[in-house]
Amino acid sequence: MHENWADRMSAFRMDSGMQKLTEAEYKTLRNKHANANIIVNDGTEYMNPGCGVTANGSPINAVINSQKVIAMLNHQFKTIKANMPQILESAQCSEELNSATIGLKVDNETKQLVFTIKEIDFFFTI
Repeated sequence: MHENWADRMSAFRMDSGMQKLTEAEYKTLRNKHANANIIVNDGTEYMNPGCGVTANGSPINAVINSQKVIAMLNHQFKTIKANMPQILESAQCSEELNSATIGLKVDNETKQLVFTIKEIDFFFTI
């Protein structure tokens, strides 16, 4: 990649002063799910374009993305909780709910998140 697409690698270029590792050292680090910059033959240093892995071997980008989804869903559920009276009014729910089980699915056509109050079988979006 360095020789053929150096322009695409420029965002990952580093200058930490790290010494070039041997193949055996890189292999040991990979086996332990440790991250290390890569130094190519001309001395150019790059950080891992995929941002590396966590201690359990999961890709860091996947962990970051899953944390973003969890944070987004937590925000959505806080919004639902804060607006439950209005949601129940929209559902024309006359019964008193002491608790509500909120379900979630993705609408295949619109790709929108669709929530449901399972006790009254009411679907809604935010």
